[in-house]
Formats: sequence, C-alpha cells, structure tokens
Amino acid sequence: MRRLGVTLKRAHPVDAVRGHGFLSNQREGMDAFARIPADAPVIVAEAVWQYSHHVLPGLIHHKGRS
Repeated sequence: MRRLGVTLKRAHPVDAVRGHGFLSNQREGMDAFARIPADAPVIVAEAVWQYSHHVLPGLIHHKGRS
C-alpha cells in the first residue's frame, strides 16, 4: 500500500486482554465502523468466514466502498 501512496490506519485497537484485534461480535463491528469517517476507503481483511457476520452491518452502510 505504501508503494501506492496509501497510508493505512487500523480502525480498531488490538485488545490487550484478549491478545488480538479480531472483532468478536456485531456490536464491536458496528462500533469500529462508527469511528471511521463515512466516506473513507476501507479494506476488510478476514481470516474466517464467520467474521463477515461481525462487519457486514457496518460495511453495508459505509459510503467509502466501491
């Protein structure tokens, strides 16, 4: 991304207690999207298909997608 002139910024922090940055439920996903400017481009990286359930509601309403 850097070679393309893009600066990445993580939308939500790593949870120090859990030791990871995965969103564990839809509420966490909605809270993460609430902190992202509505027209900001977004890249969603998923490791497992179940994770899509946690980000889909926020992603559907986000205006920065193509």
